[in-house]
Amino acid sequence: MKPLLFKISMFFVCFSLNSQIKTVFYESINASQLNTLELAIKNIPLDVKKSYDDKVRIDFKLEFKNFSEREIDSVINQIELNNRIENKKLILKINSKEEISKRSVYIHERITNKEMQKLMNKILKSYTQYNSKKKTKKEIIEKHNKFRQELTDYASLEEKELRNKKNKLMKSFFTLYLPEKLLNNLNVKAKRCRFDFSDLELKNLDLFVDDSYLNILKLSNSKITCWNGSTFLGEVESSVIIGRSTTSIMIGEIANSNLITEYTKVEIGEIGKYNDIKDFNSKFYFYNYNDKFEKFDFKGEYSTIYFYESDLDYDMSCYGYDTTYFIDKDTIVSQPSKTGKKSKMMERKRKNNKPYSGEVNFDIVHTKFYYPKMLKK
Repeated sequence: MKPLLFKISMFFVCFSLNSQIKTVFYESINASQLNTLELAIKNIPLDVKKSYDDKVRIDFKLEFKNFSEREIDSVINQIELNNRIENKKLILKINSKEEISKRSVYIHERITNKEMQKLMNKILKSYTQYNSKKKTKKEIIEKHNKFRQELTDYASLEEKELRNKKNKLMKSFFTLYLPEKLLNNLNVKAKRCRFDFSDLELKNLDLFVDDSYLNILKLSNSKITCWNGSTFLGEVESSVIIGRSTTSIMIGEIANSNLITEYTKVEIGEIGKYNDIKDFNSKFYFYNYNDKFEKFDFKGEYSTIYFYESDLDYDMSCYGYDTTYFIDKDTIVSQPSKTGKKSKMMERKRKNNKPYSGEVNFDIVHTKFYYPKMLKK
């Protein structure tokens, strides 16, 4: 089938005489005969939203302030979009030769707004300094939403400050609208992207992201692979999550899932039923546990584990060798094994003083294990 591709050049009146919005692409595709979507995207920030009229809509706009016509054309011409339909599958490729952000500011005159500086310092502190306080699923989600809102507030202040200056500003509004059947049959490969599924519940998603930001509200029966970048997942059910060299993976709640990680920081607000984690050289924060999590298995090498005490009763066993345990002010060292044979290093038996929630099994070597009273609740 002939590729469906067109680029529109239209201008609209915007906030000031030296600001304009340009529609880069707009297309509406009938999805009544489509079953799946294969999406490849590079250097593009993309919001994915639900379509309610059984159509795929591609709506890409850019806003420019203090850009010349030549500069605008240069940005537009580096963006490519191609799509075709094969065997009831929509294949969509979106690419920019250079990375496009949600907002890009090109400084000509220095901005000295104290309110902006104060907010930016707050954002940087929130992002770079870790608070070891125990967090619930709700608090994990609220922390993520607060960070996003602070970035939005900063952008608003910055744009207000820019109105009477010669600085250049470019904003992108790239949105892909998909009907529910394609949202639940989606295969994605993304590189250097900001990928936002913020208000969607997704099923059967197969997604690979590299050097990107990913935001998903709810996920089930899916496979997510994250290399580099950062990922937020509100709820995960019956899925496989793979993280490699990822700055941060934040999960509100996870159940019946597998997590495979290398060199990644992971925070989990609540561990539900039957989860299995395999790790190499990552840092984990396990905050809370479902009242019937049943069984949780962790196998790791060179891991760092912060295990927060459960509010319910549970069993826990730790097998392995060469692991250091930090309990209150005490440090307990399990020696290396010359033969590589693992043995029981630590065990906690249920105390029968609270409702029983499940068993935790650690198979770990060359690991640092922080447990549990030293951690603030």
